Amino acid sequence: MIRKASKSGIRQLLVLLLCLPTAFCRSWEAGDACPSTIDVVIPGNTWKESKEPSFDTMTSVHTAMSNCPNITSLDLRVTLLGCSSWPDRWSFPFSLSGGEKYPSLQRLRLEGYEYGQSPFNEVSWSGNSRSYLPWYERAADYILTGNILREWRYRKLPREQREKSNIQLWLDAMDWSKVEELAILGYYGKGTELFLNSTPSVLTGLRRLELESEYQGAALRFLQNVQNDSLTHLVWKDYFNSTLPSIVQQFQGSSLQHLELHTLESDHVESPAFSASELEPLQHMPNLTHLSLNVARNGSWPLEMLSAISQIRSLRSADLWLDIASTCRKQKVENWYFDPEDVGCAGEDQYLLPFINESTTLEVFKHMRANKVGNELSNVTFWGGDWSRAWDGPIYSPPWIEHKQTKVVCVVVDDQGAGGEECVVLTGVDYWRPRPKGRNYYWDDEDV
Repeated sequence: MIRKASKSGIRQLLVLLLCLPTAFCRSWEAGDACPSTIDVVIPGNTWKESKEPSFDTMTSVHTAMSNCPNITSLDLRVTLLGCSSWPDRWSFPFSLSGGEKYPSLQRLRLEGYEYGQSPFNEVSWSGNSRSYLPWYERAADYILTGNILREWRYRKLPREQREKSNIQLWLDAMDWSKVEELAILGYYGKGTELFLNSTPSVLTGLRRLELESEYQGAALRFLQNVQNDSLTHLVWKDYFNSTLPSIVQQFQGSSLQHLELHTLESDHVESPAFSASELEPLQHMPNLTHLSLNVARNGSWPLEMLSAISQIRSLRSADLWLDIASTCRKQKVENWYFDPEDVGCAGEDQYLLPFINESTTLEVFKHMRANKVGNELSNVTFWGGDWSRAWDGPIYSPPWIEHKQTKVVCVVVDDQGAGGEECVVLTGVDYWRPRPKGRNYYWDDEDV
């Protein structure tokens, strides 16, 4: 492991030395070969080992979007990596005077984007005056950065144009009717509510939608204002509203084929789950073939709720998301020191019952198939524990649940024409058992 780390460190040092000449490791510029898709995290990869220009800044992505009419897909995440890797900016540097043109994207995925950024406030003295710097330093910055000239030019624009936000400038620059797949992700993108309020009327070609938003009211209105019965795929993560199945059925019930309404497990709060009666509206969606939901259990399986899923006639497959931490584990206060009085909730008591294994999931799968009406239920996947993206931000204290996960897939097998069911654990076998010394169920030995 040390030898591997040494080799990796030497390689990164050599790459850094080679990158000192900007001609070797440079950002994409106008005149470079145009991509058809852009899939990038900003800030970009510092340790890039290729001479090809990279999309390592928001400015470089904006330059490509402004010069390459053949781009059809943009997958962009803007974030803080580690403790010190900041993006050059959190939104694209649109010109406030307008006139820029973006290609007609068919696929757009955004995470961490600052939709509400105001170009005018960014350069104006009134915006600058909110800085914590002394007035004379603000004045020097205002002059030396050229903001004094920019504000003077911007004030010549009509007030309506001058007050436009970043997303409003983007709406002017692109034909949004061609977007077929849209994902708005993350909880720290400023102005997300502004995006949700501004875009439904122009997204006339939208077919696939994924939401992950803290603006629950705005997100619900967005779903209601998108063209009715136009979506085929809807994914809504980390948000729960007991009326959501009814709203989905009312506005997208005729067209929807794929529906995901689930949250990821947290360390201290039980994941919410719909009741059998709350799921009843989904039984009136004629084209729904796949469903992804949270399932609550505490000592036994919620058979009534599982039967309600089976009553969806068109359904053929399902993903069931399950907590693995027990109630006492979620109530346990994390102490970063030894507490001799804290002796409860240890070992297998930390995990919910029934455990998620081949026999328990097979019982559920058979129950759902026995109660199924309409199309045959051919497969169900059980996702237990933490399936969130690995943390890549600043230093933090990981929760107990981090990386504890299990996955079981149940399918129909053709046993010489007789038929039958089979469940296989793909990840996290016997996750509730203490692991032998020196053995880790969630990482390869080389990574421990």
